[in-house]
Amino acid sequence: SARDSQRRAAVSNTLRGALESYYTENGSFPQTLNELTTGATPYLKSLPTDPRTKANYSYTPNGNPAVGYTLDAQLENAHDKDAKPNSNGLYEIVVQK
Repeated sequence: SARDSQRRAAVSNTLRGALESYYTENGSFPQTLNELTTGATPYLKSLPTDPRTKANYSYTPNGNPAVGYTLDAQLENAHDKDAKPNSNGLYEIVVQK
């Protein structure tokens, strides 16, 4: 579905790109996604949200300082080829530096 494509793009491109830029400049990932929208030069104007529920995507930093993270989006098509196996449609990106 079109909404699932939007979810994948938001997680894979928009959020992941902003997180990688943040890491490059700060040496660690932020503790919350909100940190991407603050400061003198924010990495994002606003956080992308789920196209249907308008909820924020799930972000979990790994470590303190964060040297990795997990980003999740729940796809409507539970059988989508990009969904984790046996996850009922969970699209997940895990990054560890």
